Amino acid sequence: MRKFSDGTGREWLIMISVSTVKRVRALTGIDLMRVMENGGEHLRSMATDVVKFSDVLWATVEPQAKAAGVDDEAFGCLLDGTVAGNAAEAFWAALSDFFAGLRRTSEVQAI
Repeated sequence: MRKFSDGTGREWLIMISVSTVKRVRALTGIDLMRVMENGGEHLRSMATDVVKFSDVLWATVEPQAKAAGVDDEAFGCLLDGTVAGNAAEAFWAALSDFFAGLRRTSEVQAI
């Protein structure tokens, strides 16, 4: 499990699980299990498109955000450049951990 803090000091936990993969797929259309398809197109687009990444990040933390009374719009407002960078670092590390657990080394190396 990885974490990052927003500008208010609130800590967000990033844990990629099967439930997370399912939620990201349902809310964004991005299948984390297929990030390497088409030459890693989804992986690159998440890494270079901050809006797409923020949607994936929101889907990842949605249960804890809703429990804290934070909606998608409010969450996006918390993601300034520094916070988004720290969140990306935590997200990629958590995704790498998930793939390492599945022994999918090509994804781990790509991330």
